Amino acid sequence: MFGPRQVRRLIFVCSALPCAAVVWAAAPPAIDAAFEKFWSARTPQDAAKAVEAVVRSGITFDEALARLKRGRTYAAQPKRGLVKLQRRAVAGDFFYDLNVPLNYDPARKYQVRVQLHGGVMRREASEPRAAGGRGGGATLEGAEQIYVMPVAWRDAPWWGRAQVENIDAILDSLKRTYNVDENRVVLAGVSDGATGLYYFAMRDTTPFASFLPLNGHMMVLANDRLGLDSELFPTNLLNKPLFIVNGGQDPLYPMRAVEPFIDHLKTSGVAVDYHPQPDAGHNTAWWPQVKDSFETFVRSHPRDPQPQTLTWEATDRDTPSRAHWIVIDKVSASAPAGQLSRPDLNVFSGPGPTAVSDGDDPFVEWPDGRPSGAWRAERWPSKPAGEWPWPAWPGWARDGRSAERRPSVPPSPSAGRRIRTRHGPSRTSISPRPVAESFATRAGSSSSARRSIAAWSAARSFAVRSRRGC
Repeated sequence: MFGPRQVRRLIFVCSALPCAAVVWAAAPPAIDAAFEKFWSARTPQDAAKAVEAVVRSGITFDEALARLKRGRTYAAQPKRGLVKLQRRAVAGDFFYDLNVPLNYDPARKYQVRVQLHGGVMRREASEPRAAGGRGGGATLEGAEQIYVMPVAWRDAPWWGRAQVENIDAILDSLKRTYNVDENRVVLAGVSDGATGLYYFAMRDTTPFASFLPLNGHMMVLANDRLGLDSELFPTNLLNKPLFIVNGGQDPLYPMRAVEPFIDHLKTSGVAVDYHPQPDAGHNTAWWPQVKDSFETFVRSHPRDPQPQTLTWEATDRDTPSRAHWIVIDKVSASAPAGQLSRPDLNVFSGPGPTAVSDGDDPFVEWPDGRPSGAWRAERWPSKPAGEWPWPAWPGWARDGRSAERRPSVPPSPSAGRRIRTRHGPSRTSISPRPVAESFATRAGSSSSARRSIAAWSAARSFAVRSRRGC
């Protein structure tokens, strides 16, 4: 397939064509050649360069949209079975395997599962997955689908930007070669792979329909020794459903340690399908009994590419940060606190595991925070100016296009503090952000939805409804 930015740019530029008084008369071969170059682009950068040629070909908007909906024609004889591949990047050589059904039919769309392995810190260097040995084959094989099995190692763990870029690039290449159902791409992981999966869910939600952490624990990401390169916000988990499995006899992440946090996610509004295995250790011996429920969950939760409601938070270090049709471009000075979005998953109340000790209070810690901006948005049907269902708050300008709110008092500096997940009843922050940030965001893929909306967010997050023209 092709990158969403290239398609949005093509639609945006072509949308002016039917509005012009000039009737374009272009030979069909020129249009075909321009689109062929666009479809055959090997990277998003090449596809972006091909957009201008499509526009200059004189194609009408309706015809361009129809071609985009039809999509590309896929090769009749791509590689099938176990395919070993390699992607070269600045961070090193990223090896990965594909497992493609032997009866793959390019005329049919296929579900995809990206499977993240465990034991990351035991891998000292990048190396191909061992066939028939550790990490070989299609891990936890289930329904007929395309399996993507990337590799992580000590210097490129799942919980880092390099792997986010790597898996995004792998999926882009996969979609250009095989007929992928883009609304049925899921991310699953075991042990360290589950830890990395939580990182992806809080950083890169857009490509995936659901997240399936197995034998993992979200709070591993609170360990300072991991040296995370980004701030993480559990509130971002509200956007996609989770299928979670943990064992009662697991010496690393037993049910009794993870369940308070799973309950916290559930009660805060995250869609969680939890399958505890009381007699299981830190292994996947339970897979034959869980497989059907796992695959049923995947089938029942396709991705909504234009979700009605989104919640997304990012720091100034991670901009631009995207979640579907929301992009946080900028995080700036703090505004006064006092308006908190509920629920705020960054705040945890209740029992927690014992990790280290500070006097009489055992706790685990998350790194100090940076200023962040949070955005909770909801799509509304297009309405004439003056008929938006936005509340008439003082300071909002409503013209049917944009809205802006400015702080009524001077911004105050934001400050971070460490999270403390105490053993026993307490109120603690998983990722505290005592901030009220202003930021700009672009929403949507149509021309009306691409207009910038400046929003004022108060305290850690600020609830606001954002119109998306359709």
